[in-house]
Amino acid sequence: MRRHRLGRAEADGEVDGYVSYFERYSAWKGGPYLAVDDDVRERFRARGVGKAMMQEVQGLALGRRLNMH
Repeated sequence: MRRHRLGRAEADGEVDGYVSYFERYSAWKGGPYLAVDDDVRERFRARGVGKAMMQEVQGLALGRRLNMH
């Protein structure tokens, strides 16, 4: 079962960025992993928004013993 999750960062009622992730299985690597996609609006880049979102997802991956791709 694939569970797709979506997170977003907001400030002042505006969406600054998003992170999308779901669990997959890799026959090539021989195990499950977390497939991740993210984007931060250009004017909010270099402010740590993407880093904060990815750190949150990384914590989830570590808790589930999954690699991230």
